[in-house]
Amino acid sequence: SGSRAYTKVDKTVIDQDEPIKKILTAIWKQYNNYSENKSRNILINGSTGVGKTETFRVLSRLLDVPMVITSATEYSATGYVGKSVDNMLIDLIRKADGDVEKAERGILIIDEIDKLSESNSGNSQINQRDVQEALLKILEDGVFDVEINHMNYQFDTSKLMVIGMGSWSRIDLTPSKSIGFGSKTVTKTYKDITREDIVKNGLIPELVGRFSVIVQMNELSFESFVKILKSPYNTVALN
Repeated sequence: SGSRAYTKVDKTVIDQDEPIKKILTAIWKQYNNYSENKSRNILINGSTGVGKTETFRVLSRLLDVPMVITSATEYSATGYVGKSVDNMLIDLIRKADGDVEKAERGILIIDEIDKLSESNSGNSQINQRDVQEALLKILEDGVFDVEINHMNYQFDTSKLMVIGMGSWSRIDLTPSKSIGFGSKTVTKTYKDITREDIVKNGLIPELVGRFSVIVQMNELSFESFVKILKSPYNTVALN
């Protein structure tokens, strides 16, 4: 149940009550046929250590749904350097023990999606753009031909839930504008990050637009880190 899942995640992921509830609500809607459109796709923004990945590690043990957590930085559009994005779907089929229909109703979590930013000088900007466009095809409800052990499968992504995770906490924010005499430009904070900010910092608008829900993880205080260190559930480093 949702309350049981919330209790389990909340014990492990510290001081993220509201974000956890938003994530669980989206998952509940997905698996209760709440919506036929792609409103279930979520973009999660949070700094390293706040518990993005750990949230889904816990959920993967609770839900009877194939779930794959992968890093966007491992992939290329063609697969020549790094893995092809098709491998994400292959991993889901394997997670579902070869049951393609079950895999198609799974959850694909793409971590470090912010690293695909065209402004990220650490990687080829051409490849980053190509990977973004390849991911867009998965988000656009396409049918993919994939091969596993010389067997061909068709993977329909129209029922797939896609979670993009990244850290945009230090990007340049577009200032909020006030209108009127004597008005001042208001500096936005981390919690005010919009699609406009994310697009301005290097993700293509079409890709960002496919994530109709943005979940902001809370920045952790010193007290939060102390709670994490003292928690009996702190058996792994939170990501």
